[in-house]
Amino acid sequence: DRMLDMGFSAPIAEIFSHVSKERQTLLFSATLPKNIQKISAQYLQNPVRIEMGQVNSVGDNIVQSTQFVSKDGKFEMLVDALREHDQSAIVFMNSKFATEKMAKRLKSAGITAEAIHGDLRQSKRERVISNLRDNKFRVLVATDVAARGIDVPHIHQVINFDLPRQTEDYIHRIGRTGRNGAQGIALNLATRDDMEKLNDIERLINPNAAKSAHNRPAGKPARKKPQAKGRWRNKKSNRARAA
Repeated sequence: DRMLDMGFSAPIAEIFSHVSKERQTLLFSATLPKNIQKISAQYLQNPVRIEMGQVNSVGDNIVQSTQFVSKDGKFEMLVDALREHDQSAIVFMNSKFATEKMAKRLKSAGITAEAIHGDLRQSKRERVISNLRDNKFRVLVATDVAARGIDVPHIHQVINFDLPRQTEDYIHRIGRTGRNGAQGIALNLATRDDMEKLNDIERLINPNAAKSAHNRPAGKPARKKPQAKGRWRNKKSNRARAA
């Protein structure tokens, strides 16, 4: 689905022009927004839709929480979170430059980290992922595109240093943890400017959520544990697995 969303419709159409009309075509995605449904209709013939669990849902084995913090305090909070849970983690940023900068800052703080983004050569990306699987470093700093499809079973924690620009990407991001039924943690580091994004995410994974689920002013309160697995604090969440 990401290939369609990123504007690869023309190359895909070219590929299909060389493929037999008598074919079987399968489309897989953890989310299926209307624009992708519309584009994919060009390539699917009388498709049958199969849903595992709920669409736009998050596994109840993933503990989600949001920490409200000032912009100046975000890095300190990130380091604290990574030191509190010393297993492998993915930190999400919204730009290629930011991933490189963050990986360097984490290394300076004594945390082994590597960056992955779309500008890296395929061989480099494969080497980084291989080293992550082999536990040669602990924290992968990634953009949405580069991290899509990564399946490393021992990723224990996903931290959204930057909340995703596209709401649906939240599902894909936190689905990198809690693989194969393991327990996982998803932490959002949010500022006052992120309130609208947080509400959009809450409504995506819980359509029945109140409109103003996140209206706490930014600050640096004492960190609290989430009250239940697979839930935002004091809010209900869907019970199904993120793909």
